[in-house]
Formats: sequence, structure tokens, C-alpha cells
Amino acid sequence: EAVEVSAKTGAGVDKLLETILLTAELNDYKADPAANLEAVVIESTKDPKRGPVATVIVQQGTLKVRQDVESEGAVSRIRQLLDETRKPLVEV
Repeated sequence: EAVEVSAKTGAGVDKLLETILLTAELNDYKADPAANLEAVVIESTKDPKRGPVATVIVQQGTLKVRQDVESEGAVSRIRQLLDETRKPLVEV
């Protein structure tokens, strides 16, 4: 299914995430939790109160709170994980 998304306005991002989650659930996609972490950032912003914020899709491995991650040479620590309903998570 194709979903129109605007990088400038952010329009369609919620629909894209909903479509990805539904597709993954219907096809029973699972990542290997023991593998090295590999994820794709699909959206990122800088929140004045929370700092850098990213929406990611974990392709394999496990993403945990307080874990250091590297993306294109920048290293950052995961401070908080939230699901699509903003419920706090310990790991994904």
C-alpha cells in the first residue's frame, strides 16, 4: 500500500506509521532480538524540552533505554522509548 508523506509539513507520517504497524502485524514480521541492532530513522526533530527525538523502525536486534547508538558518526544515548500511543517502554 502506498502512503503519501510530506517531509516539509509532516503530513501523512501518522498514516505511514499506522500502515507499517498494520502490515507488520498482519504478516507477523519479527526482528531477531539477539542480533546487532539495526534500525531506520524515519523522522527526527529537536524538542526544546526533550532534546533530539527520532521515530525509528527496528529491523533487527533490541533497542533499550540507556543504550548508546550511532548514526552517521553521531553517538547518542537512548533516554526514553515510547510506543505509538506514547506509552513508555523499557526495550523494543
